[in-house]
Amino acid sequence: MLRVVKILEAAICVTFVVAIVALTSMQIVARYGMSQPFTWTEELSRFALISLTFLGAALVTGSSGHIVVDLSGPTKGRWSRLVDTLSSALVVLSGLFLSVMGASKALSLGGIKASATGVPLAALYWIMAAGFALMSVHALARLFSRSGHATDHLRGI
Repeated sequence: MLRVVKILEAAICVTFVVAIVALTSMQIVARYGMSQPFTWTEELSRFALISLTFLGAALVTGSSGHIVVDLSGPTKGRWSRLVDTLSSALVVLSGLFLSVMGASKALSLGGIKASATGVPLAALYWIMAAGFALMSVHALARLFSRSGHATDHLRGI
């Protein structure tokens, strides 16, 4: 199941990258080729970049591809595992907190829409909340896989 989530996250992130490249290219052609820039491409590419940031952070959390500062040195023992476990627990808690805060902000925005596209601004906060929730899920899976409670197929993810 977690493998399917990771594949979906990667596919969505690739889609956002392709959308950003396409929208930016359209803007360049319209602005310099036709002297008639579109008013909506910049806003949509900004929304795609924001979405890519939060969903990409969840993807990186799931693959443990984030930047790590290893202070344990050559001795990787109990203390190293303890710090790693505590950091994963902190990611779970902070991710859940930020997910709830993002959802409450999305609910409070009501019908406010972006000026050029008419996209509801609440959508951006829902994407942020989903990204933080996915980060929490990945960190929780990492916690369980380290403690020996996860199944063997979950360990290989």
